[in-house]
Amino acid sequence: MAVRVIGMDTETALIQPGRLIPPLVCMTYYDPNGPEPDPAKPKIMHVRGGGIIPLFLSWLADPDVIIAIHNAPFDLAVLVEEGDRLGRGEEVLRAVFKGLDEGKFRCSKIAEQLWHIYHGTLQYLKKGALTLLALVEKYAGVTINKGEDTWRLRYWDLVDTPIRDWPKDAIDYAVDDAVWHLVVRLKQVEEFERLNYLDPETRPDGNPLHPFACVDEVRQLQAAFALHLQSAWGIRTDLTRVQELAVQLAMEIESYKPQLEKLGIFRDDGTKNMKLLYAAVEDACAKAGIEVPRTPTGKPATDGDTFTALQDTTPALGALSKSAHAKKILTTFVTPAMFGTRYPINSSFNTLVMTGRPSSARPNLYNQPRGWPATLEWVDDGGVVHPAKPAVNVRRIFTAREGCTLSSTDYGSAELRALAQVCHALGFRSNLRQMFIDKIDPLTKFGARLARMDFDEFKALKKTDQHAYKEKRQRAKALLYGRPGGLGAKTFITYARGYGVLLTLPESKALIQEVDDEFPELPQYFAMINSLMEGEGGGFGTIRQFWSGRIRGHSRYTALCNSFFQGLVSDIIKRVMYRVCKECYLGVNALDGNGVPWGETRSVSTSGAITTWTHSPLLDSRVLVTPYDELLAEHPTPRASDGAKRIEEIMVKTAEEMAPDVPWTAEAVLMNAWEKEAEPRFDDDGNLMAWDSAEGGG
Repeated sequence: MAVRVIGMDTETALIQPGRLIPPLVCMTYYDPNGPEPDPAKPKIMHVRGGGIIPLFLSWLADPDVIIAIHNAPFDLAVLVEEGDRLGRGEEVLRAVFKGLDEGKFRCSKIAEQLWHIYHGTLQYLKKGALTLLALVEKYAGVTINKGEDTWRLRYWDLVDTPIRDWPKDAIDYAVDDAVWHLVVRLKQVEEFERLNYLDPETRPDGNPLHPFACVDEVRQLQAAFALHLQSAWGIRTDLTRVQELAVQLAMEIESYKPQLEKLGIFRDDGTKNMKLLYAAVEDACAKAGIEVPRTPTGKPATDGDTFTALQDTTPALGALSKSAHAKKILTTFVTPAMFGTRYPINSSFNTLVMTGRPSSARPNLYNQPRGWPATLEWVDDGGVVHPAKPAVNVRRIFTAREGCTLSSTDYGSAELRALAQVCHALGFRSNLRQMFIDKIDPLTKFGARLARMDFDEFKALKKTDQHAYKEKRQRAKALLYGRPGGLGAKTFITYARGYGVLLTLPESKALIQEVDDEFPELPQYFAMINSLMEGEGGGFGTIRQFWSGRIRGHSRYTALCNSFFQGLVSDIIKRVMYRVCKECYLGVNALDGNGVPWGETRSVSTSGAITTWTHSPLLDSRVLVTPYDELLAEHPTPRASDGAKRIEEIMVKTAEEMAPDVPWTAEAVLMNAWEKEAEPRFDDDGNLMAWDSAEGGG
């Protein structure tokens, strides 16, 4: 099979707030084995010439062409936008999705991230380490000019100028990038070949299914394109809610000042006197009768979790933690959210971190503060126990556009189900897996064990003594989400503080033994991970992820313990995200092959009512955010219920494909604002209705 690899790049107008897909100015390409005259010479095409889209589509129709790009999601979206300008947007978008399904594109940035995950170095990269400049220096030993004095940021000035009249350096800059895209890709292929890390899938004739791709690159690029479309669509915020939250936080900060003044640790210039703070922590621990938690250097711990855990004996330390927390929410999340009241907020999504998860920044939509720490003081109001102060809810400032409704669909205990799948695949008898098969919630079951209560008796405690139920279940949650990551008794003490659970070392050891006894597959799992550790003191090891085959190398014991199941959840939700995205934009059935047409009809029965679709009910919906095991989408309101139910179906079926030995569940809820507390509501016909916190969900 004679494969042609073409290096391609685009130059565009500048990205603007709320406009992440800028207009195209020119496309350059380097096709040294192509049919055109003088193939060794890179080519440039102006947007006004009209030939860019036909040429691009011809490449996608050629089964022997592979297109190498440095940051592929950006350039692909730009070409889709150009197709839309020409009235061919749907045609180009369908061709791009088909190309992604078939593995037609190579992305040197994603390949480099996978290379660093293989070597265990991704988390140590400095800013700019994944740019084309950095990769050309690494693979070709050449320093290219990407400075402010180049044409990099000025191509829109040339949009109405024929290329024959362009300055030579403007042409050279553009065509050189296309050449470097191909050069870097070919050098990366040599490196992955040396590592025996090229995509191993083959066609029936024995040829590579995805030539010139490394392991997991094709699937990660699919996810990256879906993430870029999410970012470009953006998410909106509500002005009234943003302002109300800003006022609430400002009042919270002000309310803590008297207690902070009594603590006496602040100097006149506002800085902390750390000696006095250390003394306050030691005094609080003495009052609580516990050992002083310390940093690796031996100093008393002064983190927020420590302060929160000590607030019962020393309220001023709790006030210090809450004040700092409120200030961070105000400056990091709420103030920037004002932009979203006028324009879409375009968070920057990164496709890969070491576990395989994506990440989000500017703002971080994956880790929105959900409220105060778990040990927030509680009051008994006539037998009803509730928090003394309303929790700060940042998520609810994000709202649906006019005429739309949000849906949030998440897996039930995704991480624990993935852990059960991993343990089963490794040949361990898994009690956790059996609980899911028997439809028993592991957190409630283990909480009952910790409370020394019968399972049904403990479940009833949720209604009779909510505070006691929450406290016991919180311990169970800390253990079931902390212990599988390889935490020992000492490290679990620190981890548990994040759940508001304060432990002595003997208590921690006893709880660790409890969870290992309840789930005997865990000690077997840890022994297997230990067997992979190498080097002095067994410090580092390497694993290959189930399903994707992605390798994580040179990583610490606890990182590898987490990676097997966290990586599987990440791979599942990314595949879900891509499939849902495809149905949103094309209306095809993404669960059937490479996205075949929906078919003549698709009936969704809702308590006797029949809705007939000739396309996916997700058509014209949009994915907004995918924080780990949750998918937040925006739907045209008339189709919101059917769209949300379709997401449930895609999530369950995709998880069953990738982790088939554990049952999976997913539950959707509709809402007008992003509410973590939202619960499903249905009308008389079984259709989902929007949950509204102002009406108590009603």
